[in-house]
Amino acid sequence: MKIKMEIDIEPTELREFFGFPDVAGLQKEAIKTVMKKMKSGAEGFEPVNLLKQWGPTGMLAKADLQGLFRRFMQSSETSVDDDEEE
Repeated sequence: MKIKMEIDIEPTELREFFGFPDVAGLQKEAIKTVMKKMKSGAEGFEPVNLLKQWGPTGMLAKADLQGLFRRFMQSSETSVDDDEEE
C-alpha cells in the first residue's frame, strides 16, 4: 500500500509551523565573515582546508576533489538514466 501526499507550502511557513527560529540574518552574517576571511587569506580559511574540515574525513582527507567531482557526476548520470526508464 502506498500513500502519496503533496503539500504546497513555503519554507518560511513550514519553519513557522514547527516553531523554528528565523536564522537567515545570522546565516548571512556568518557567510559574510567567512568570505571576508577567505578573501584576505586568513590562516585556516583557504577553500581546500575548509572542505577538509567540514567534509567527511576519509573522503576529503587527501583533497581528491577531482575524483570526488568525477564520482558525483557519474552518479548523477546514472540516476538520470534510471529516472528516464520509469
